[in-house]
This record gives sequence, structure tokens and C-alpha cells, in this order.
Amino acid sequence: METPQAAYIEYLRQYADFMDAMCDQAGERYHAMASFDAARLNHAMAALQSNVMQLEQMEARRMQMAEEAGFAGLTFRETLQKVSADSQAAMEPLFRRISLAAENVKFMNEKAIEFARQNLSTLAPGTVGGTQNLYVPPAFAKTQKNAESSAVFEAKF
Repeated sequence: METPQAAYIEYLRQYADFMDAMCDQAGERYHAMASFDAARLNHAMAALQSNVMQLEQMEARRMQMAEEAGFAGLTFRETLQKVSADSQAAMEPLFRRISLAAENVKFMNEKAIEFARQNLSTLAPGTVGGTQNLYVPPAFAKTQKNAESSAVFEAKF
């Protein structure tokens, strides 16, 4: 019969695989935004919603299994200090993969948010994200404060 610790290590492998896939999909989401392809972006956003729900379930299961294995409330580093050398050898690369994938997803999401803000600022006159939008499409040029033409962008620089 498999011990709770062995089951936890096996689950960490599945979790790391899932996080790697999530990382790949975060990159795809960013590229979908950059492509300006609505269908591709809709597909990427639907995948994100599915991933978030699955991640919540997997994290709840990981926490339950950690508790069963005697690691409740411990960080990855603390868990490694509590296990045998053999278990450390199995767990450390998995913890590293999970942490790296989480950091990469966070980075790609930040890039996507910044990309969206920059592109929204080219579509709407006024203030976007707390900064003054210097580009004003010709249709809005007369309504923009201090805008005599659609060449506000060039005039400000």
C-alpha cells in the first residue's frame, strides 16, 4: 500500500505537469492578444477560465494530501527539511517546476495586462490606467483637451 507521502509526491508530478501546461497556455493567451484575432483570444480566455477552476480544485487536493502526509501548513522549503534524502531528491525538482511555472504564468499575465492597457490607450481618448492618452483618433480630436488635430502624439514629443 502506498504511503501518504508517496501519494503526495506522485500528485506533485501531476500538479507540476498541469502548471507547465498552464504556463504554455499563458504564453498562447499573450500571443492571441497580440494577434488581434478575436476567435483565438476567445478560445484562450475560455481555456483560462477552465484552468483557473481546475487549479483551484488541484490546489485544494494538494493541500489535503499535504495534510495527510504530515505537511499541513508547511512551505515547500519547510517540507523538504522534514523529509528523508530520497524524498528530497524526488520533491525538490517538482517544487522547483511548480514554483517556476507559477512565476512564469504571473509574468505572462502581467505582460498581457500591460499589452491590453497599451492597446486600449490607442482606442480611447482621455486617461487610461491613470495615464494621459496622447494618441487621439481623428473622430475624437476636437473633444480631447488641448487637441487641435489628430497629431497630438507627434506634437507632445
